[in-house]
Amino acid sequence: MKVNNNPKKISVVINYCTNEKYFLDACIENVQYFSNDIVVSYGSKLYDGTPENIKLINESRHKYPNVKFVEYKVDPSIDLNQQLGVISRPKAYWHNLARWTGFEKLNNKYWTLFLDVDEIPDGKKFLNFIQTKDLEEDVIYKIANYWYYKFVNYQSVYWEDSAILLNTSDLKKENFFGDLERNHILSSSTINNVCRFATNTDGLPLIHHYSWVRTKRQLMFKLRNWGHASDISNGEKICDLMFSTSEFNNVIKNHRYIYVQDYFNIDNLLSTNQIVMPTQYNYSRNELCPCRLGKRYKDCHGSLTGHKNIPLQKSIFNWG
Repeated sequence: MKVNNNPKKISVVINYCTNEKYFLDACIENVQYFSNDIVVSYGSKLYDGTPENIKLINESRHKYPNVKFVEYKVDPSIDLNQQLGVISRPKAYWHNLARWTGFEKLNNKYWTLFLDVDEIPDGKKFLNFIQTKDLEEDVIYKIANYWYYKFVNYQSVYWEDSAILLNTSDLKKENFFGDLERNHILSSSTINNVCRFATNTDGLPLIHHYSWVRTKRQLMFKLRNWGHASDISNGEKICDLMFSTSEFNNVIKNHRYIYVQDYFNIDNLLSTNQIVMPTQYNYSRNELCPCRLGKRYKDCHGSLTGHKNIPLQKSIFNWG
């Protein structure tokens, strides 16, 4: 059975904290191209116990009166290992609670897209995807996204697919709580079919994921406090390695990067322009492309007709 391809039937839950304020405007404004049922879910505190910046929350609430901003209670004193569905990754509980709290406040629980605020959809392309794709009610769509590393200009040639879009009319609370977060929604749902790396009609990703685009201070704060904190035991070392050079490096193994434009003017918001930005590497057009597909640069990522040769790669991460 197919859904009526009306973009206004797509609801969106955005996980948010004001430590990532620089992504919020671009995320909301692009989501508004295809949804009028948007909930931004934020915690009463950051995960280290720091009170949330309610002044900034209220400024955003005033700027976007048609978006619901809903708060969930963060209590750093509770035993996270005893919380529903969370065993090996305790802080993932808060991510799960954020999505469940946001989901409860939606007006329409027919189709829902679950985003983190640093996962910014290309609004016009996503609208086209919804209008032209025959979405199947018995399929969960994992949306292909570009992944960025350190700077807004470092786009990986490998794709991820973090965000999920699915028919949520039958979802219950227990579907939201598990170590694997959104992947737990996927695995615990009664829907058995999964479309991975769902793309636009041009075969390219629909979302730009800026997970590791931060200043050194901001990234260190994230690594200490987010739901994946228990996954990364050497966060300070990773930050030191990442910011020890202005050029490409292999801190995140197996990724290769190309230099792209700043699509959402995020660099100015992050003030990373205070750091010495890397220079674009000028590949010879007859040189092998850095993505290692074995093609010449001019026939691959340097193609004048666009990035049509980017491969659909399975995620190298096991993160939710």
